[in-house]
Amino acid sequence: MPADRHLLAAEGYFELDMFDDALEELDIAEHVPGNRKIVRRRRLEVFIAMQRWDDAHVLARELHENDPDDPNHRIQHAFVLRELDRIEEARGVLLSGSPAFRRSALFYYNLGCYEALLGNSESALHQVKQAFALSPALRAHADTDRDLDAIRDELPPPE
Repeated sequence: MPADRHLLAAEGYFELDMFDDALEELDIAEHVPGNRKIVRRRRLEVFIAMQRWDDAHVLARELHENDPDDPNHRIQHAFVLRELDRIEEARGVLLSGSPAFRRSALFYYNLGCYEALLGNSESALHQVKQAFALSPALRAHADTDRDLDAIRDELPPPE
C-alpha cells in the first residue's frame, strides 16, 4: 500500500473514531520521506481526540518549536496546556507570538477563555468580544464553553 494510502486510511479511521488504527497507519506513513510533518500534525489530532494530553503536549510543543510562525501550532500548543490545567502557560504561549497572530479570532477566543479561567473577567470579556467581532460564529460556541462560565452572564447577546 503506497504511503499516501496510509495517510488516507489514517484519516478514515480517525473519522470513524478508530484512533488506535489511525495511529498504526500513521506509524507506517511516517517512514516515507516527506511525510513526517503531515503525519506529526495528524498524530496530534488523534492524541487530542483521544485526550492523551501528555502525548499531545510533547508533540504540540515540538510542532510549535519547529514552526513558531504557524499560528495553528501555537494555538494547539496552548490548548493542550489548557487541558493539562496549565492555564498560565497556555496564556503565555499565545501572548508570546507575533503580533500578526492577533488577527485570528481563535487567538482572541482562546485568550479570553484562559483569562476567564485565571479570574481576569474584564480582560476575558474584552478578548471574547474581539473574537466575536472577527468571527460572529464563535458566539454560539461560547454559550456552551465551560471555560467561559465566569463571564457567561456578561457576554453580548447573539446577533
